[in-house]
This record gives sequence, C-alpha cells and structure tokens, in this order.
Amino acid sequence: MSLYQRTYQHSIEHPETFWAEQAKKLPWYTPPSTILTYDDQQHARWFGDGELNICYAAIDYHVEQGRGDQPAIYWDSPVTQSKQTINYLELRDRVARFAGGLAKLGVTKG
Repeated sequence: MSLYQRTYQHSIEHPETFWAEQAKKLPWYTPPSTILTYDDQQHARWFGDGELNICYAAIDYHVEQGRGDQPAIYWDSPVTQSKQTINYLELRDRVARFAGGLAKLGVTKG
C-alpha cells in the first residue's frame, strides 16, 4: 500500500485523529481545544474554538519559514497563452499593497 493510500485510509478510519495531526502543522493564533463537534442538527464544526489568520497562514508564514523565494502561484492561461510565477515574497508585497488600498478607501474588518 502506498503512502498516499495509507494516509487516505487513516483519514477515513480516524478523521478526528487525522485532522488533529494536520492542524498541528498550522500557525494557529489560538490552537483548537476540540477538533470536531456537531450541533443539534448534526452539522459538523471543525476546529470550532481555534483562531488563525488565513492570509498569514497562506503567505507570511511561508516567508518566515524561509520559503519566500519559492513559488506561491503558478499562472498558466491557455486563453492568453501567458504564464507567470509569483513567489511568496512578491505575493506578500502585492497583498500588502492591496490591503493598503482598501484601507485608504475606508474598508475595515467586519
């Protein structure tokens, strides 16, 4: 059985354990104390009390871990026949400029 197959099987047979292991790899502001809960209608809620900033986790964290020069986005458009690669450092800078533009327009949290 391949590593992929073993990992998949583990995720199916022990979903809470599997996702708890994966969650440890994320840069949580507040790590979750519970992995999976259900409401009265049996709707799942994953990592209910955990807090993280998805932008930080997706971009800044990679830069801090020394991966700033690695590709973050690959763009390959068959329509325009154009290709582009953006690394984590450049993506972080673009996101910061965009956030600054939104702030100048008065956009705030919420």
